[in-house]
Amino acid sequence: MRPLASFATLIAITILPAVVLADEALPDPDPVEPASPVVEEARPAEPTEAPPGEAPPGEAPYVEPTVAAPAVQPVAENPCAWHRAGGFRPSGRFAIGIAHGHLTLDDDRDGSQKSLLARVALHHGMELELELAHAEIAGDDTRTAGGALLHVFGHHHLRPYVVVGAGGGRRERADGSESHLRYAELGGGLMLRKRHLAIGVDVRRGIRHVDDDSAPMDVSARMVTTDADHEHYMRGRVLAMVYF
Repeated sequence: MRPLASFATLIAITILPAVVLADEALPDPDPVEPASPVVEEARPAEPTEAPPGEAPPGEAPYVEPTVAAPAVQPVAENPCAWHRAGGFRPSGRFAIGIAHGHLTLDDDRDGSQKSLLARVALHHGMELELELAHAEIAGDDTRTAGGALLHVFGHHHLRPYVVVGAGGGRRERADGSESHLRYAELGGGLMLRKRHLAIGVDVRRGIRHVDDDSAPMDVSARMVTTDADHEHYMRGRVLAMVYF
């Protein structure tokens, strides 16, 4: 047993320095880094609602833009301001209509008259009227065609006007004779005008010259003007017009 114990002691003495040297040669393990503290990420502050009429903190106050109202011209300075702002606006420059009236001559003869009318609206309140008329007076049948110029006043529904006219035609007497006539007249009236419809009444005073074709006349007789060739008359009409 002693040789065996001596051999073990020899091995221990031989190996122990090698183990020590090997242990010193080994590198140290990686050091463990300490855990870094967790820093919570800062969150932006939620915007706070501002009271009505006030701006949020840090912002300029909001000013609502104002729109200037359009200037309104006084009616006193512009009489047509109400008319242009949506009041009465007549439309149409051409009209057709009918009229019924009464015609009285100075010799106490009278009769009824019917007419077809056409009008054209011009500028500055002027209107041109064409008339085809048929009158029956004491058995005489008179057909005339004429024109008239009207000057209408105002821009409202009810409009007065003055009129001057002239024309001519033929007269057939009850005995079958015929004669030519020419007339001129002056008068006035009142018209109620809507957008497309107008009704009115007027009175005209006139004079007409009658050329009797039933008997021949010499030149000297034609140059003489007698009161028998002229007839004064007055007529009134009630009319209705439609404007386009």
